[in-house]
Amino acid sequence: MPALSACCVQVLLQVCGRAHSLPQVYMALDALAAASPPSWSLDLISGLPGLTVEGWGHSLREAVRAQPHHISIYDLQVRARHSLLLPSRSALMLRAQGPPPLASGGGGHAVQPVAR
Repeated sequence: MPALSACCVQVLLQVCGRAHSLPQVYMALDALAAASPPSWSLDLISGLPGLTVEGWGHSLREAVRAQPHHISIYDLQVRARHSLLLPSRSALMLRAQGPPPLASGGGGHAVQPVAR
């Protein structure tokens, strides 16, 4: 992953209030690969503030590369007065760095299969 993409993903995690970092995500995936559980799944959230088409594509490719048995994609649903609705310094940085975010209609996005 290019450094700029990694930086943007880390900022996106922070904007969304996630407790984990990007390196921790990859460490967890490595641990799963080493443990070889009989079945595991990976959840992704679409429609995050600041998520670009490029970033979403990267997330999908990385999810497929991890080879989970199942991938679930949930569309972000934000309640009124949630902190994601309030502009933060990180969110403003994300908006200034790239193309406009993906539009979220609340019902999910059509996803094309990614070749392995």
